Amino acid sequence: IALQKDGKIITGGYQFTDANNEHFLVNRYNIDGTIDSGFGDDGSEITKMNRTDAVNSIIIQKNGKIILIGSATSDITGSLEYQVALARYFGDSTKKQIIVQKIKHYLETHNAQASTITSNVFISPNPAQNNLHVTGLSANSKLTVVDFAGNVKLQAVSNNNSYNLNIASLQAGNYLLKIETKDAIITKQFVKE
Repeated sequence: IALQKDGKIITGGYQFTDANNEHFLVNRYNIDGTIDSGFGDDGSEITKMNRTDAVNSIIIQKNGKIILIGSATSDITGSLEYQVALARYFGDSTKKQIIVQKIKHYLETHNAQASTITSNVFISPNPAQNNLHVTGLSANSKLTVVDFAGNVKLQAVSNNNSYNLNIASLQAGNYLLKIETKDAIITKQFVKE
């Protein structure tokens, strides 16, 4: 649940669309608790990210745009794949439209090999100021830092089992570090102070 500057209430979660699928759900209510029919489709908006999606957090930006943060899960490849999923909503209430920007970021495939690789990769310190130390890498690991809007901020390649990533140029905030090895794609969240 989040509160807009005008006092309207935003709720997020998920809605079952059939027996096997659930998707992001965002609702907006007026100050008196009644549904705001000028938002989305009569007060609600469903956003399909993957097969099983759920909202964990809501952020309302200074410009009034709503960001839902959660997870998207699928088992299309025969094993569960978890993704960070973000949706940003903004629109014209007179048209009852909401434009959605979706970002899905692969976290890990849940098999024994990927779980072992993931458990061996560490970042420190967290929060960090100028350098982020990454250990447990394999040769030719690609490191990519993205912000929560999906913008790539830094990229590097490591040929060793550890790497010091210079993050001094980043603005303070939350970021994702995507680590691509020959066997897995691993994502770690960190805070830049």
